[in-house]
Amino acid sequence: MPSIQDNVVTAEATNSPSRLLSGGAEMVWWAIRSDRPELADRITAHLQALTTRSDSPVVTAIHRWAHGAVTGDHRLIAAAAEEMTNHGYLTEGLRASRCSTLLAAGVDPAAARAAAHLTFEQCQHLGAERWQHRLRADLRQIGINVRSRRTPRPARFGWDSLTPSENTVVDLLADGLSNREIAGRLVISHRTVESHLRRVYTKLELSSRPQLLRAALDRHGKQTDT
Repeated sequence: MPSIQDNVVTAEATNSPSRLLSGGAEMVWWAIRSDRPELADRITAHLQALTTRSDSPVVTAIHRWAHGAVTGDHRLIAAAAEEMTNHGYLTEGLRASRCSTLLAAGVDPAAARAAAHLTFEQCQHLGAERWQHRLRADLRQIGINVRSRRTPRPARFGWDSLTPSENTVVDLLADGLSNREIAGRLVISHRTVESHLRRVYTKLELSSRPQLLRAALDRHGKQTDT
């Protein structure tokens, strides 16, 4: 498995913003925990440079996550996690929430417990039980025991089963955007858009883009030419 250093070198050598955005903030987190502040500062500088070339709130949130890790500000990471979640980046938001919770545990156990419950809810929504067990074990190692609160299981089919990111993709599709235009708008790959749509077709029991478009327009009370 490539080391943090290997990932950074690869990102720099290939001038790959996507690689830095997909794992840069976590690289910073682990660099700090591995007593590599110079590496953490370097990655954070790369992420800050990306914010000057993009007005995406997600890019800004990822930089804030990294900056929060460097400065030890768990509230900044929590705000970044919320921003990513609100824009449909649930997995990234979950990963940032975990970092925020563990960082808070060292300075404010009460805040860590509150953050842990929010993270557990995200885990349950995503079906990420391994993340939930991992976070609970990490907290237990530093003397904080947190039990997850049971929440109703999310719907498996229908509009209520769609994640925020899937809803965002459907809304943009209903606005007439192509898959590539949606990818550009959300700063994600074309394949990620296609993956979201495949899941949407299954959840809504549809089989084609025109069917989804009609369903989406009907949902919002809009008209479409047939």
